[in-house]
Amino acid sequence: MNVYSLDSDCDHYESLTLVEEANDWETMYQFNATPIGSAWRPLRVESLTDDDDSAPLLPGDFPLLFPGAPVLSRRAVEVLQPILEGNGELLQLDCDVGEYFIFNITKVVDALNEKDSEIVKFLGSQKVMTIKSFSFVSQRLKGVGIFKLPQLRLGRSFVTDRFAQAVEKGGLVGFSLEWLWSSDQSSGSPPFKSKTVQ
Repeated sequence: MNVYSLDSDCDHYESLTLVEEANDWETMYQFNATPIGSAWRPLRVESLTDDDDSAPLLPGDFPLLFPGAPVLSRRAVEVLQPILEGNGELLQLDCDVGEYFIFNITKVVDALNEKDSEIVKFLGSQKVMTIKSFSFVSQRLKGVGIFKLPQLRLGRSFVTDRFAQAVEKGGLVGFSLEWLWSSDQSSGSPPFKSKTVQ
């Protein structure tokens, strides 16, 4: 079993940005693994189609909007539906250039092996600031495709091989998977590499 951090490939694919409205930026702090769908109103977003060098960026299936809250295209939702179901909420965005959803992950798995991980905590507190290296309890991740850790509810989105393989098989683009850990201690390199534009 392998665990990855799910991110967007912003170097090659378009990102989304909020069309400025009062309190919209505060919305990102609601994605802490608790349901918010009953009060959700679609956020108005627009596409960032150029990078800093004015090079054109391609539309992808995982555009960045908020850290820790994956955005999925309609195509990604259809491909990943069996993995998404029961693990979070699909919240629609208001966008002129495509149909996109934030996936609010509500699946929290206490799978971090704290003893074997490198954890930085806030001074004088047991609250986790960041995790520099990860170790997981594989038995707690059986059957899990996407999840959050209780220590990082506002932080990274984590996925396993099940998610990575579905993304690759479905031909989805615009994602970046950072390999964090393998249950196979002899594994010296990640078994899955994110696809980028050649």
